[in-house]
Amino acid sequence: MRILMLSWEYPPNIVGGLSRHLAGLCPSLAKMGVEVHLITSNTGDLPTYEEKDGVHIHRVYADFIDPLDFPNRIHQLNFATVQAAIPLLNTKKFQLIHVHDWLNCMAGRVLKHAYKIPLVATIHATEFGRRGGINEPLSRYIHAQEWLLGYEAWRVIVCSMAMKNEVINVLSIPPDKIEVIPNGIDTERFDIEVEEGFRERFVAPDEKLILFVGRLVWEKGIDVLIDCSPYVLERFPKAKFIVVGKGNIEEYRQRARNLGVESKFFFTGFLDDETVAKLYKCADICVYPSRYEPFGIVALEAMAVGIPPITSDAGGFLETVRNGETGLITRKGDPLLLAQAIVFLLDNPSLKEKMGKQAEKEARERYRWEMGAQRTIQLYRRVVKERKESQW
Repeated sequence: MRILMLSWEYPPNIVGGLSRHLAGLCPSLAKMGVEVHLITSNTGDLPTYEEKDGVHIHRVYADFIDPLDFPNRIHQLNFATVQAAIPLLNTKKFQLIHVHDWLNCMAGRVLKHAYKIPLVATIHATEFGRRGGINEPLSRYIHAQEWLLGYEAWRVIVCSMAMKNEVINVLSIPPDKIEVIPNGIDTERFDIEVEEGFRERFVAPDEKLILFVGRLVWEKGIDVLIDCSPYVLERFPKAKFIVVGKGNIEEYRQRARNLGVESKFFFTGFLDDETVAKLYKCADICVYPSRYEPFGIVALEAMAVGIPPITSDAGGFLETVRNGETGLITRKGDPLLLAQAIVFLLDNPSLKEKMGKQAEKEARERYRWEMGAQRTIQLYRRVVKERKESQW
């Protein structure tokens, strides 16, 4: 089976969870005999084509002329994607086109109808969920693209039951068109040695390391974490919050400064996967106070190293974390409850260790990428069979 995959990001170009999703899924599909050709954006001096981990990666430039704004850049990405796809589709037989999120919707739609190849779409998140509503012209435009992608798709994949309900209600996608396939995690990434002195680059030897990993945006709730810190520091004055991720760092640094806790926050910006994996292994607490979380791979990352994550009750967290058994779930947007959960785990190290062992077991046994790839292949085969039995 040969699949054409379209995504605007793929490692080493990492913007959010989509890139990590594909980094796990595509090589797993390749190992199981699927020939995956991925067209993605080039963000530097990366080769325009390479085969890596069994995946054929074709990179295109989304800014071959200076785009006026983000939508224009995405339009150029779609034109460049179609341009790269045409030679492939003219010389090789592809059974499916698989599009990830709205950013490649137009390219997927054009190629679907031009070559009469069924389109599968994975919707990782919605604009409605990310923004807490559709309140401005750009959001309405993105929302319309998401609807169109769901409409054009033969089948729609989502990562959780929470996302299934969301795309039914927000994008009017019929329930029988949706397949829930949970994300996985590359546990081998965390089988890494931490060199002497690494932890001390971030915290003092006697400080507790409280770790957050994610984009610094509204939906990830970093402001809630900052607001909870005075309560935590009152009980554990030697705690320190390490915040890993890109975003408006100065805005959040100012928020910490206003609360008098700036010295207790270390905003690292973007870090490579190896450094992040080592930080996980050094952490005492991992905390994710998201307002919106379709799945929450970060919770699995903490679980994979034996740390019970502290999360909000947003979306997919309720499906990946068992409250009181593999982690703690708090009410989203509530800094006091978040602080109480952090203090509780720091106050009860033996319970934290017990929960961490169960969390690690579940992450490594239930969320392997091979399982997600198997279910994805089953869906592919079903769509190919239905295509053969139907008129276009």
